[in-house]
Amino acid sequence: MAFSQIIFEIIIFNFVIGNKSVEGVSVNITGSSSHAVLNESFTFTCTVTDAGNLKDGVDFFIKTPPFGLVGSLHQNMATCSVFNTPVSPRYTVACGGGTNSSLAATKIYTLVISSVQLNDSTTWWCHLPRNKAKSNLLRFAIKSEAITATDCLNYGNPGQNTNLTCRITGPLFSGIRWLRPNGGIPQEVITCNKDNNHCNLSEGIAGYVGVPDSTNAASTLIIESFNPSVDGGYWTCQDGASGMGKSTCNKMYGPVAGSIKFKPTANVSEADDVAVDCTVGCNPPCDYSWKLENKEISTRPLLTLEAIKSDQDGKVYTCTVTNSALSKSISKNFTPSVISFQTAIDCNGDGYPERSTNLSCKVTGPVRYSIYIFRPNGGVPLQVARCKNDMTLCFETEDGYSIVGNADTQIVDLTIKSFNTATDAGEWMCDDGRSTTGRSTCIKTVMHGPSNVTFIPPTPSVKEGEDLTVNCSADCHPPCSFSWTQGNNTVSSDSLLTLRHISMNQSGRVYTCTVNNTAIPKSTSKDFALVVDKPPTQHGPERMSALSAGAISGIVIAVVLALAIPTVWILYKRNIKKKPEDMQNIITKYNQNQSHSPTLFRN
Repeated sequence: MAFSQIIFEIIIFNFVIGNKSVEGVSVNITGSSSHAVLNESFTFTCTVTDAGNLKDGVDFFIKTPPFGLVGSLHQNMATCSVFNTPVSPRYTVACGGGTNSSLAATKIYTLVISSVQLNDSTTWWCHLPRNKAKSNLLRFAIKSEAITATDCLNYGNPGQNTNLTCRITGPLFSGIRWLRPNGGIPQEVITCNKDNNHCNLSEGIAGYVGVPDSTNAASTLIIESFNPSVDGGYWTCQDGASGMGKSTCNKMYGPVAGSIKFKPTANVSEADDVAVDCTVGCNPPCDYSWKLENKEISTRPLLTLEAIKSDQDGKVYTCTVTNSALSKSISKNFTPSVISFQTAIDCNGDGYPERSTNLSCKVTGPVRYSIYIFRPNGGVPLQVARCKNDMTLCFETEDGYSIVGNADTQIVDLTIKSFNTATDAGEWMCDDGRSTTGRSTCIKTVMHGPSNVTFIPPTPSVKEGEDLTVNCSADCHPPCSFSWTQGNNTVSSDSLLTLRHISMNQSGRVYTCTVNNTAIPKSTSKDFALVVDKPPTQHGPERMSALSAGAISGIVIAVVLALAIPTVWILYKRNIKKKPEDMQNIITKYNQNQSHSPTLFRN
């Protein structure tokens, strides 16, 4: 049969459900006739309705080689033009009716094949990209080739055998071909002869058996050991290599037990982002559900935990994969082990103006970004140095500092070359760069002193026989050490000087307090001369004290008498009319009181 006599039959399959865009534009593709003849012309017409004031592209697509976009037009209101030159000189695109009017509700666009070839017999459609409107699908089939109908029968189980069947309608042109999905790149595995009584494995292929049945116009394919990576998906049965009259079926599978690949546990640094992929092979695609404590947190296969926190340590996240078409499900748990990142900055003492000093930062746990060190800067912290997360590279961001990192000890050492009280005194910080996690602080204060040496009491003096304690104090940071000397002899090794049972011969002795700031170092001294007072004589204050006591006793008695006499007189006046013996009794009592009272003044 000559190729010129081969006739094509156009079969239109409306695979697109609802070809209207959100703006109401509808797109439809049709062929110029019910048949096409090899090596003769054929026209596709793309009709766009509700197309008033249309501003969009009009693209013609083909499914099989040369694949993708074949030609493109552009409609801008009342203007239509060719946007992309077709991929083959056999193709021509053109603007048709209504394209020169912005008000036209229906606009026509065409693609003409000047000479139909076998590879034109595939699926065609048109598309408006801006409106996201896609037409129905239109496919060619060779009338003289057989039409097939493939049935995948059941789903596949990895490692087990499974069958497919292909029903044949019409005479075979060259013989049945079986093509496996092969991960999206179909590959021929079985070829059968035109009489459909013998089948062979394709070259380099194993694990399949073709069983022809010419009596019942059918062909059966046996997969001896189902492999999801090559056998799962759309199988093709067709007459001959051209693909005419082909049909497909979807060999479903999954989810397979044990196919979830992520590890059940993982060490995660605090503040890191964690991604756990639960994707498994499924056909049709499976549904996914991630849950935390029975609460669904995601319906995607990829679980992302952003900036994970320490309180997520030990939490159990469960992924469940379900193939609704096969009513199959599998699950797996993921538990993160969160490693907290911490720093511990040590100011290593204080700073003295214009002298060098240092500080260090110890790192525990993995660093996410890099180690940053900030100076106080008068209350507005300023970064002065940083190190890479592995501490292999460190550098200063401000002058006057030097930094060294040790990857083995995980310690960063910073040297302040000349301590500046305005910028370096105060709170220093160390943390993990942009995340600021694991931040630690220390206070770098200013060393000074000794100054303002004082004694308490300020002018020590004492009486003979008494004890004396003198406290020597000074303004120092860090705290100073003290010592007392008298002549060449050290009499105390702290700030207190204690002298006991002081004698007159100690008067005038000079005692020296020496104050020493070993951190700077700096020292200063201050003296005091001991003054000893003589003890009092016998006619001194002690005798006066005794006489004063006697005088006080006399005064008390005189007061008592002064009160007693008026009392007696009052009693006498009130009882003047009483019997004389009563008066005599009163006088007698008075005389008795007189006899017991001492004289106020005595020699």
